[in-house]
Amino acid sequence: MWTKNGLLTTVVLLITLLHSTTAIVCGDGTTDLYVSSQEELDFDLNGCTSWIGGIVIGYKWNGPLVLNNITNITKYFETETYYQNSSQSVGTQFLTSVDAPELRDLKFLTITRSSNLTRISLPKLERVHRVLLDHMENNALTLDFSSLARVGSYVDIAGNIPRVSFPSLVEVKGELSVASDEDLVGAKTYERGADFPGIDVDFPVLEKAALLHLVGNISSINMPSLRTLSLTYGDDYHILHEWDLKIWTAGNSLEVTLPLLSEISDISLKGNVGSFSFPALKTIKGSFDFEPSDRATFDVRPLQDAWNIDISGNLTSYNLDSLTSLDILTIQPDSFISCNPALEAWRRLRPQYDEEDWNDGTRYRYSGFSCNGFEVPEKKQEKEKKPFPKIPVGLTIGIGVPVFIFFAFALWHSNKAKRKAEEIAKIPPPDYEAEMAARSAGGGEVLPDYEPRRSGVSGSHPGSVIELVDMTRPSQLPHHPPGYDIAVGSGTEAGPSTGGSGEVPAGETVVENAPRPGAGTA
Repeated sequence: MWTKNGLLTTVVLLITLLHSTTAIVCGDGTTDLYVSSQEELDFDLNGCTSWIGGIVIGYKWNGPLVLNNITNITKYFETETYYQNSSQSVGTQFLTSVDAPELRDLKFLTITRSSNLTRISLPKLERVHRVLLDHMENNALTLDFSSLARVGSYVDIAGNIPRVSFPSLVEVKGELSVASDEDLVGAKTYERGADFPGIDVDFPVLEKAALLHLVGNISSINMPSLRTLSLTYGDDYHILHEWDLKIWTAGNSLEVTLPLLSEISDISLKGNVGSFSFPALKTIKGSFDFEPSDRATFDVRPLQDAWNIDISGNLTSYNLDSLTSLDILTIQPDSFISCNPALEAWRRLRPQYDEEDWNDGTRYRYSGFSCNGFEVPEKKQEKEKKPFPKIPVGLTIGIGVPVFIFFAFALWHSNKAKRKAEEIAKIPPPDYEAEMAARSAGGGEVLPDYEPRRSGVSGSHPGSVIELVDMTRPSQLPHHPPGYDIAVGSGTEAGPSTGGSGEVPAGETVVENAPRPGAGTA
């Protein structure tokens, strides 16, 4: 049986239990909550678990901020920005940290111009429509969005944030932008990124986004699950940009690897992009723009279809072999590079182009194709030169070495014979007067006897008729020619022989052993 005191005690316990477990909604949605201190915030939200409307952190806030017990804010949670002297914007300069340990749902999160902010922690936040964090200060900012899985519009993060990590984020229906400085997002150049600290970008489970823009000094990128980047995917994104994927970076060399990316319209990679890899990407509906600041290669494999490819900057090589469809190809490197591979690819892809429509001797300029690689194009009327047949190295050595040795030996032998002939030519001939005096004195070489050839040869015996047709044959007989006795005599001058000169009249013959006129007896 219940007593009066027991009944009252039970009622109090039930009310306390229900109060601790039931969500208490505060705010009417027409008036925003403006707070300038932790005391004001705690007082206005005392006992509340959900706030209908927005919460504004006043610019006079000083110190850390803790949003206790609130799990849902239907509108925005933001810092105040006002303009000093109608020109310079000033935020909550003395806000040092933001913690919302129980917050799960939020419409808009905007924290900007907080020069002393070091931490933003919303560890249980699961859904948000828009995130805007702009921290352009010297002190580094740390983030904790470990449970955020869905973003209905865009995520825009800029400033000195060494690591941007969203370990549970799967989907961003608008733009996902990370930059070293907010001014770099819409800039036309990437060089200023080197003036800021590096940023590690980590989205390990992100699968879809409308846009992905990484600008400034990007140190690393981890997005192994990203599959889709397309403007047609999101219906409420920040600003319409021309690139689905834009990575403009300065600083250390960046490797861009998106292993599952397969759906995208446009890509722009500029700056210190050392390499890129999109192994699942076969089609680009729009353009691929590549402009490296350091030496890099452009290899689109396995890409097959694209509308426009524009390559420039510090390009060392390129590979277009996998392409099967392309409407526009532009190559404008900073230094010399051969245009021949590009021309061959263009002929394969667009065989109907006009070969005569090239600009000058240093550029290819066809309809849809331009290559400023400083290489003279091939004339249409010139036949393609066939390459010289390749010979195996072993066969070349086997034939070449013996041939070389043969020609070397022939050259040596020719020079040797030439030198020997030159040495012989240098030997002076004997003195004629001295030789004749030596012979007159009985010394020197004795000239052989002369014997004319005889006709009428019978067997092995010579004939009796001498033929005077060969006066050069030496004779074996002891007889001497006319004038011999005078030539080898005592050296006195002799007159002419009575027998004449020894000539035989034409038609006459000389009989063997017959005495010769004017000749002495033997």
